Amino acid sequence: MDTMSDKSLRITIVVLFLLLLFTIATLNKATTKIDQQDVELKSMQNKLDSLHDENFNNQVMNGRYELSIEHLKEINPKAAEQLTDFLEHETE
Repeated sequence: MDTMSDKSLRITIVVLFLLLLFTIATLNKATTKIDQQDVELKSMQNKLDSLHDENFNNQVMNGRYELSIEHLKEINPKAAEQLTDFLEHETE
């Protein structure tokens, strides 16, 4: 009877040890995946920041062109009309 419980105890210990190893391996794999996703997320954030900066600069330039056209309309309406027509029809 004593040998049977020793054998059962040993089998239980081995099974628990294997389960522990499996759990450690699974957690390690998940940690590696999270680290890779973190690197990818930082890369995407850098791209987003860069695109945001580029978009801001383009919006500033568009505003300058709009103000320039409005000024041209005041000082030379015919030239402003020609410029507007060219922008709308000839630059597509």
